[in-house]
Amino acid sequence: GDFVKQDNIQFDSAGKLNPGWGEVIGDQPDGVIDYVVDHTNVTSSFYNVAARVRWYGLPRDTNGDRMIMGFSTTPGFPRALRDDKGTSYSGAANSNELIDVVPLDDVLRTLPAGYKLPAFERELPLSTDVGAYSIRGDYASMKHPDVNTESHFRYTCLWVNSAPTMIRIVLKLEDSAGRLPDGQWYEYVVGAP
Repeated sequence: GDFVKQDNIQFDSAGKLNPGWGEVIGDQPDGVIDYVVDHTNVTSSFYNVAARVRWYGLPRDTNGDRMIMGFSTTPGFPRALRDDKGTSYSGAANSNELIDVVPLDDVLRTLPAGYKLPAFERELPLSTDVGAYSIRGDYASMKHPDVNTESHFRYTCLWVNSAPTMIRIVLKLEDSAGRLPDGQWYEYVVGAP
């Protein structure tokens, strides 16, 4: 959907790629489906980025690196290289570093100033009983004292007057007899334009 305002300028007037392209700069829609500019494959000698639709939801590893980066004020995960000079992101987690599926709340926390919490996100994963979100960072590592219970790893949304532009449903079929050792994945996108 379109939940955030992003820096949608891909190239500057000189034709050089804008290193801030895709960064979240506001908590209101900007008329463009939310996307992430993935810097995963950038090296100090090779600059290759790709923009793709940003999906929000229960944290899920979508690129197979066994890491799900969420917001952190002091990220402990490897920082992506952000431009052709080979410099890494620094400071708090940046919206373009959150390349996997994470709640919208994580992406909004990357804003430097205050933001409005998304009203539709009613239950967030890894929350404590008092509603404080005490861990952000690598969701896949599950180093939270309460994550051993399913009740602490939920993501519940409720839309009242509006709905997202697209909903993606991902499911995996597994066979108890072992005929599908890696399972069979299916993905459906509903409401895509």
